[in-house]
Amino acid sequence: MWMWAVALAGLFVVTVPLVRTDLAVMRLPNPLTFGLFAWGLLCAATAAFVASSFTLFVTPLLTGVALAAALLISGYIAHGGVGLGDVKLVAGTSVVLAIYSWQLALLAVALAFILMAVRAVYAITRGHATFSSRLPFGPAILAGAWLAVLIAIASDLRL
Repeated sequence: MWMWAVALAGLFVVTVPLVRTDLAVMRLPNPLTFGLFAWGLLCAATAAFVASSFTLFVTPLLTGVALAAALLISGYIAHGGVGLGDVKLVAGTSVVLAIYSWQLALLAVALAFILMAVRAVYAITRGHATFSSRLPFGPAILAGAWLAVLIAIASDLRL
């Protein structure tokens, strides 16, 4: 649990710069997304080493890769509905959250899609966007991650 808190500190550090950048220019910088992924892997490797449990490293790694691959495939099917920066961000946030549990990472991605859907409906109904508009997904990914963290802390259950 202590290593999860350390991993969350890394997520905290990149959250505001990623949100600001994605809202401003619809880009998620590689140094921040790859850095988050590497930080999550480093934290998972440290937790695995300290606990002498290879599973504590493999689970976050596979979770991050699997959820990023699922997002990449869905973006390909939707003809570019999701950017590669979003895929890399999901990989990084998933690795960090999967240090706690892989279900938490899955919850975060599901919440991100729900938040993005609400954002899109709001933008369309207010006339700020159309059905063909491109909206930044990074803020929803990060909001979903932090909402999942709050749910995990509030419920104090291992999802």
